[in-house]
Amino acid sequence: MRQDASWPEQRLYRLIFESAPDPTVVVDDDGRALLMNRAARELPGIDLGRLLAWSPARDPELTSFRARLRVGGRAQGEVAVVDDRGRERRLWLAGRAYGPHYVVVVRDVTEQRHDEAEVQQLRRREAVGLLAASIVHDLNNALTAIACTSVLLPRAPEAARASELSHDLARAVQHAAELTRRVHALLRRAPSPPQRVDVPGAVQELRPLLEGIAGSAVAVHLDVDEGAGDVVVERERLDHALLQLAADARDRMPRGGRLTVVVRRVTFGEPREGVVDCAPGAYVSIGVTDTGVEIGPAARERLFETRRDEASRLAGVRAFIADTGGCFTLGSAPEQGTSVVLYLPLAATRANAGSPAESPTRGDSEAVLIVERDDILRRAMRAALLDGGYRVIDAPTAETAARQAEQCPWPVALMIEEAALQGSSARALAERVRGHGHTPKLLLTAGPEEIACAASREPAAPVLRKVFSPADLLHAVRRALEGAGLHDGAAEEGETGS
Repeated sequence: MRQDASWPEQRLYRLIFESAPDPTVVVDDDGRALLMNRAARELPGIDLGRLLAWSPARDPELTSFRARLRVGGRAQGEVAVVDDRGRERRLWLAGRAYGPHYVVVVRDVTEQRHDEAEVQQLRRREAVGLLAASIVHDLNNALTAIACTSVLLPRAPEAARASELSHDLARAVQHAAELTRRVHALLRRAPSPPQRVDVPGAVQELRPLLEGIAGSAVAVHLDVDEGAGDVVVERERLDHALLQLAADARDRMPRGGRLTVVVRRVTFGEPREGVVDCAPGAYVSIGVTDTGVEIGPAARERLFETRRDEASRLAGVRAFIADTGGCFTLGSAPEQGTSVVLYLPLAATRANAGSPAESPTRGDSEAVLIVERDDILRRAMRAALLDGGYRVIDAPTAETAARQAEQCPWPVALMIEEAALQGSSARALAERVRGHGHTPKLLLTAGPEEIACAASREPAAPVLRKVFSPADLLHAVRRALEGAGLHDGAAEEGETGS
């Protein structure tokens, strides 16, 4: 501020200083605050006068800032401080010397640094996701090859023992396939399509994760009606909703307790029996009950709100229930804990309860062309189809497949291709195969990460999801040859891979 400034100018300078949006403080060489504008005085939770007071015992960042300011006349830096509510805050400081005084401008960058950290975390997850997606793809191929070659075991010596090993192998493949599904679900950036889910089985499979989230001090008890039924939902969202409810219940039992998950089939008529927004009909109910502290009425109202604190974790549960057309109830009482019950509409009864694994259909010497890059998987599929009564031509690339089709003495009835084989290679293959007089139908194979790719590439083509068994493959080939759609079956009937 100029010493010879007139009184009106001084008032103008003071007005500008006072109304500056950033907290601004004028301190002397000893760090005493001489002037503070309104933004500095009203900065919530932080006393800038005390913060900027120089002291040998101050934070090293502040000490460095002061030294640079006194020696060089200018300084910038960022410091971490704890406000009067015990929260860590990040402040950016910019100072400049004016004679014996220093003007320090302060900006609270806590939210900005938080957002930057989240962006960095997302980038790290993106990199890990790309790696995991490739691992899942390769693992699915390996598991499918194992599943397909298991058809040969019962023909080996000691058929009874080989058959037992075949069943053990199939169970191991199914377990490994479930692990790949969970890895992919964790890293998925796009929603998965709804599928038919056996709720009792899904809850039983989720038990290890529920116990892990609940912690050693909380006992997890499952009370599951095995005949409760199926629902049509995004499986990953169902898993996520139950895990969020378990995490919320755990937080209400800091000293331990009991977490109970109950699965039942219920039917609501008129009136709705006190269940909020539930239309009449049949539902599968999933109740998550804890023995923790009561949730007060006010807390209940905002429990499912979307906020940045820990209570916002249940906002996704409410959105999931709304998307399924279901409803939920929330009850809490002293000495009784809290119970959240989800009601999901029961899926329509299957027209045909038999699964492809139970009733595979043999071929009638039709020629099938397999295009699959993975050598082990391709050979396993070839063995399963030959065993199923088909003639088989196989190739690792579109170019090789076209040459094989040109030399094939039989009419190619079906092409089995990876969904990842797309663009010009896929189109050129189809044209060249048809150019040799073949009129094949198309069956796509796809891992979880390739389902969307398959739908965009050939919307009308049936899709067989990896990991699949020999029976699944034979069933899919028969349906594709008969012109029956397999999109629903891929999601619903992929017993081994789902």
